[in-house]
Amino acid sequence: MLDIHVYPIHITTMKLSVWMKTNGFSDSKLADLVGKDRTTVLRWRTGETRPDWAVLQKLANVTENAVTANDFMNEAAE
Repeated sequence: MLDIHVYPIHITTMKLSVWMKTNGFSDSKLADLVGKDRTTVLRWRTGETRPDWAVLQKLANVTENAVTANDFMNEAAE
C-alpha cells in the first residue's frame, strides 16, 4: 500500500523585505510613513518582532495591500 501525504500550499502576498527592495524603500523611509523607528522596521523584516494591529493596517495601506497581516502570521509557521 502506498503512503501518500498531501501537504497544503500556502499562497501569501509579498513579504515586507521583498516589497521594500522592489519599491526602493529603506527602513527609515518606511518607518517615517508608519510612525515607527527604523530599527523597528528592521526587526519586522528579519522576523525578530511583528507589527501590532494598528501598524499592520498602515503597512497594508502603504504597500497597497502587497503586505498584509497574513504575511506576518505565516512567518511563525515557517
